[in-house]
Amino acid sequence: MNSKRRVTSTPAAGSADKALFCWFFDLHTQNGGLKGLTYEDVQNFIIANGVDRADDVVCDWLATRAAGEAGYRDALKNAEMWRNAVNGQGLPLFVLSYLRAMRARQEFRGDTLNRKATIALGQGWVHLELHDLRPVLAG
Repeated sequence: MNSKRRVTSTPAAGSADKALFCWFFDLHTQNGGLKGLTYEDVQNFIIANGVDRADDVVCDWLATRAAGEAGYRDALKNAEMWRNAVNGQGLPLFVLSYLRAMRARQEFRGDTLNRKATIALGQGWVHLELHDLRPVLAG
């Protein structure tokens, strides 16, 4: 499956919005691609954990990051900020952020998720700074 099919398989089918474009740009420049992940993986994660719990699973993981892991301070803040704040439309990209972060080197998984999910949700802590991307990503 090529990257174009993956993008058009998301709920934002058609032309990509700014957040989706920025997310995939970050993915390819910082992580080298999806590493075999598909939208089916996202759907399976959401089904397995439930629509109402999928974001909690991700936030629970963030909340357990420990000193020594890249981005752990941001991860702890993001776990609190994002818990129960992910809407249905943003959930698939948030979950894809988590799934892709799990394929990064272990010590960088939290940092990877902080960056990806901040783009996906429009705000979050990255490198000890709170970023609000919503004005940039809107329209």
